[in-house]
This record gives sequence, structure tokens and C-alpha cells, in this order.
Amino acid sequence: MSSVEACLVRTVDPDGVTYKLTFCLSPPDTNLIGDMLVLMKAAELLKTLRKIGCVELRQVGSHVRVQCGKCLTTVPVHAGEDLGKGLLRKIERDLEECLGKGWMKRGK
Repeated sequence: MSSVEACLVRTVDPDGVTYKLTFCLSPPDTNLIGDMLVLMKAAELLKTLRKIGCVELRQVGSHVRVQCGKCLTTVPVHAGEDLGKGLLRKIERDLEECLGKGWMKRGK
């Protein structure tokens, strides 16, 4: 069952940047729409990483150090905030050697 949630969409006009509030359909238990990564909470990402066998090594402040095989990455855990697409892509690249290219896009 899908849920509807508010999404902030950024559109760039020739004369500036405009923000528009719209409603998006969220597929259940997924961080994808098509082939694109979408925003997700750090807790969701950590849960996914645990499911596929990654280990949380330590936490210093709001940053959790995660190891999958010989690959390491850091996941910032800030309450109520989504991880941005760039940060999700960086985490995906950090773990690609151990989990395979596009591991995050293949689903949970």
C-alpha cells in the first residue's frame, strides 16, 4: 500500500529559483522511484545496512561508522532530517566495492 506525503520540489526559472509544494506517492519500504535515489532517513538506511550484513562499529556524536566487509562509511544521524541525494550516493559509492555497483538501487 502506498502512502501520500508532501514533497518540496525545486524548480529553477531563468529569473531565479522557485519552490513548489506538491504531493508525492511513496512506494512502501523503498528508497527508489524508478532508478533514482530519493531522500530517506538515516535510521531507514542503517536498518537496510544491518539487513544486508553491515556492522555499526561506533558512534561519535550524531555520526555512525558502518563497516560492510572491508568497506567503511559514515552515516550522519540527525533527528527528523532526511539524507540528501548526494550523501546517499556517496554512501553507495563507499560500499560499492563490497556490495556491488548499484546495491542501493536494487532495493532492500
